[in-house]
Amino acid sequence: MPHLIQFHDDCLLIDEAIHTVASLDEPEESNYVRKHSLEQIASEEEIERAQSPGSPEAWSDATLRIFASKPGTYGAAVQLAIYASA
Repeated sequence: MPHLIQFHDDCLLIDEAIHTVASLDEPEESNYVRKHSLEQIASEEEIERAQSPGSPEAWSDATLRIFASKPGTYGAAVQLAIYASA
């Protein structure tokens, strides 16, 4: 079980690094994480303006960069292949 705890900690560390880089006051030409995060927020705000008031979670949503299976499961859709072969 220790490897799952380590994986979780690694994901938190990567997430913190992404938030830090996206928050840097740098030109968008040299900070693509910030550029794409700001573009994501702008597009989400346009959608929300049409539907409802703005969301306080926009920055968090725009800086999401970690996509993986939840801890304790196999990655790369291996779990789906196991279920399909059963």
